[in-house]
Order: sequence, then C-alpha cells, then structure tokens
Amino acid sequence: MRLRGLAAGVACSLALAATASALATAPASYADHARDAARGTPEVTTVVVSNDDAGTIRFRINVANQRHLARDSTVELFIDSDRNPATGDPLSLGAEYRLAIDGGTQTFDFGSWDGTRFDSAAPSTTAAVWYWSGVSFTMNRTELGGTSGFSFWIRAAGSGRAPDAAPDRGTWTYEVGTGGVNPRDIDSFAYRVRPAVPRAGFVFQLRIDRVRLVEGAGEATPDRWSCSAILAGRTIRGSGPGRCDFRLPRAARGKRLVVTMTVAYMGSVVSGDATYRVR
Repeated sequence: MRLRGLAAGVACSLALAATASALATAPASYADHARDAARGTPEVTTVVVSNDDAGTIRFRINVANQRHLARDSTVELFIDSDRNPATGDPLSLGAEYRLAIDGGTQTFDFGSWDGTRFDSAAPSTTAAVWYWSGVSFTMNRTELGGTSGFSFWIRAAGSGRAPDAAPDRGTWTYEVGTGGVNPRDIDSFAYRVRPAVPRAGFVFQLRIDRVRLVEGAGEATPDRWSCSAILAGRTIRGSGPGRCDFRLPRAARGKRLVVTMTVAYMGSVVSGDATYRVR
C-alpha cells in the first residue's frame, strides 16, 4: 500500500489565524536512547501513542535523521495485541501484528501473524501512514483484535547496518482509554523572517508562527521550535528565541545560508530548510 504522505512543505507567511482545539486527554509518550543508531540507520527518538473514542489508535514515531525515509531504510512497528509474549511471532517478542514501511518503494505493508508469518492479506481497511521526519500510523483497534491494551516496539534498519530497536530491550505498553482525541499530523509550518533577505553584517531573525494540519484540520500554535544554520558549509550559532537569531559576518555577502527549522506539535517533531543567498 502507498504511503498517504511522503513529505510536507515549509511556507513563509506574515500572519495566520485560528487555532486547533486542545486534546481532551494527553497522548502517552515514550523515549528511546538518543544517538544509539548506526550511521545511516533511522534514529528513533520518541514515540507518541493515542486513541479516540471511535477506537482509532495512532502511533507517531519520530525519526531524527531522516526527514524523508532513505531508499535503503525500513521502519517496522510490532504490536503484541494481547500482551502475551507466548503467542504471536516468537522472533518479534510475541507480536500479532506488524507494520513495515519501505523507503525504497515508498510503500507500507500491514500483516497479522498466522502462526508462521505475517500475512498481509488480512483486512486492514483503516490502516493509514504519513511520513515526515518520522512515521504516523493510524488503525482502528477492531483490526488489532479489538485490543484494549497492547505491548509494542519498533525496529528501524538501514542496508548493511545494525538496526535501531526502540526500546533498546523489551517492549512498551499502552492502555486504550476514553475521552481522548488523536492529534493531526503537520502538513506544513509557517514562519516569518526579518529582514526579508539576510544581509551581511546584520542579524537575521526567524520566527515560527503556525503549523498547518493535514486533511483541512486548520492551524495551530507549535508547542516549541528551534533553528540551526549553515553558512557557506560552516555551522553558525544562533541566539534568541529558539536560537533563531543569526548575526551574519560582513564577509558573508554572496554566500549561501541554509537554516533548518525544527517544529514540535502534540508529539510530532518535523523539520524543514530555508535557503538564502546573503546580500
């Protein structure tokens, strides 16, 4: 099955309006050890899980180092829907279900354990995947055996490299609750710059105002945001809010400036670049 979304944009804007309503119940967040992946392997940082009263469960798997999933990379989500490691796939810590995302084909596969393998022919009409700086996966719990609570873990791999398991050992657990709302994915984010074009010898400022949400769900204020910058191949330090103020040396005239902006909203962490020629 094709991924629902592969990438999202960065929009420059002066003013935006409207905010999304807050969640009734906060999602559950899980953290993996930082910088524990081999070079070139997707680096899983955090996982956020939530559900709504209609039974739709959402997983957000944040990947720090692959804004777009590399062609030689895969991400797999294993779900032990009965929390019994003695059932399900013995090589996957008892998982009854597996979601596999392939960067080479830009597709995903969802399968259920049939006693010998994960069968992708099983019904999965509610399965949907979005990818931008990580994986967002949604599915109704009826297609996960009607689970009311489950264990899960993630394996991210690159060709010929050791995979990154999250958590490092064992599994995480989640209880399906009531009164919650699943966060929407970020479709793009808007930011302001001052001045309009970076100038040598002056401070160049960026401010992230809003995130636009997928499926016409409106706009919202990001939970946090930050910047980093490279001028002519060399990292320069920022200051101010989010470290998004950059003082450009006089010698920067005519050089290429690339600013990477990282934005977090309701557990999703995405990043995008803006490129300029310094005047």
